Amino acid sequence: SRDGEHKVVALWRYSKASLNGAPFVNLCDELRPANDADDEALMEYARRVLDALGVRWGPAHLEIKRPASGPVLVEANVGRWNGVDFKLLADACLGYNAYEATLDAFTDRRRWEALPATPPP
Repeated sequence: SRDGEHKVVALWRYSKASLNGAPFVNLCDELRPANDADDEALMEYARRVLDALGVRWGPAHLEIKRPASGPVLVEANVGRWNGVDFKLLADACLGYNAYEATLDAFTDRRRWEALPATPPP
């Protein structure tokens, strides 16, 4: 986010399970395209959450479930990125990543403005 303008850098889907006595184990993270009305509704919901929380600057990692009734916030990690080291994958697939987007938000308006508002389809 930069001065209240929120951009969705990437959509990720993960799979978790109980395994070997641990209550949850992260099995995989999948970078997803933003290619339908459900994805747009999810991203709009995320923007509304950030507004409601008063987020104006910096990164946020939101966990949102998507049941049939509509998006539901599970957690909001404001001021930090996801714990997965996704930079190389995001760079290869999207051409940008959340780390550089955050730096651009604070230091380079021109590069921030060039960053897409949502991930590609």
